[in-house]
Amino acid sequence: MTAPALDPTRERRERELDCGAPFAGSPQTVAREIADVARELRLSRFGLKQDIMHLPLAARARTIEPLGREVAPRVREPSSKESTHV
Repeated sequence: MTAPALDPTRERRERELDCGAPFAGSPQTVAREIADVARELRLSRFGLKQDIMHLPLAARARTIEPLGREVAPRVREPSSKESTHV
């Protein structure tokens, strides 16, 4: 059972809009979190900002590439459990 502070409620998501919502974990976990937020808030698009400018270029690429290669397809895939129309 999830701790109450981490329950994915609309109120929690709206509070996170002010300070940012952390998405961390495997590509599957991040895709599921993004899809959950998009469904809960009925989003038609989703923007993701990463604070990675302090990292060397190669490390930035290792951070960004999985988003396009693994996370985005999982969120967009109609047959995927993580799927949404984002």
